[in-house]
Amino acid sequence: MASPAGSAEQRAVKRKSHRKSRNGCYQCKQRHTKCNETHPRCGNCVRLDIDCTWPARERYSTTYPTPPESHGTALVENHPLPNSDQSTDTFGSEMSMADLRLLHHWTAKTCDDMSPELKRCNAWRIKHVEVALDHPFLLRGLLAVAAVHKVLTDAHADKTSLLVQANDHISKALATYRQNLEQPRAETAVAMFILSTVLVIYHLATVRLEAAPEDPVNAMAHCFRLIQGVLVVVNPNLDQLTSNKVFTDMLASQVPLMEAEPIGEIIRLKRLTETKKTPAGALYIEAINQLHM
Repeated sequence: MASPAGSAEQRAVKRKSHRKSRNGCYQCKQRHTKCNETHPRCGNCVRLDIDCTWPARERYSTTYPTPPESHGTALVENHPLPNSDQSTDTFGSEMSMADLRLLHHWTAKTCDDMSPELKRCNAWRIKHVEVALDHPFLLRGLLAVAAVHKVLTDAHADKTSLLVQANDHISKALATYRQNLEQPRAETAVAMFILSTVLVIYHLATVRLEAAPEDPVNAMAHCFRLIQGVLVVVNPNLDQLTSNKVFTDMLASQVPLMEAEPIGEIIRLKRLTETKKTPAGALYIEAINQLHM
């Protein structure tokens, strides 16, 4: 019979090594899957039969807020900060035609899918865009979501070009987002709050790009960390936010709950939990019950 130490050594030997890389293709970055970096098309893109495009070596990849150990809330993963003369993100004197097309898609189509409630859709379409026009980092977040939404909903769209645009916009938005987290200002509080919710939406949208995510549990856990990241923005600026109509309207508008249909998987999970007599059993049951709410 193998000793516990021997078993641990065997598991360690069997564990696959994992090397993080910033050189993966755009498509794998969008889906948060490990790219094998095979040129001209990586293994994932060959399997999914989609175009495979590659970043320049100096380009940094898209990352998302993650919770630091110190306070359990979500911050952006380590990114090189822009130089001081590049700290204010702008679109220059004009937006490109591609950006204008994305903004049109956002207002004409994406906003209609942001909520089942018309009032919230119109807030995304009008009020939030008004805020974004004063804060380019938020505008980039909206354009990134619009690009991914178009990939998901338009069968004739140039998916490769749209994913490149989405990656570019979200990367630049995140660079400014991190700066503002480290140096919060009252004048950016509302825009930062909206962008923190946009990051959650963007993550959920990119997960849909792959029919079967490589690591669905990690993808869901990452989503929870992003939701925690909203608190990082809200807590230091609570007084400023609660006095702003955009923020209060988002909280006041509630979608009426529909009668939930019983979900077989949740019922089976509950029955399995009931067979495990543990001190935390009641907490598990309550958490599972919440899934039906």
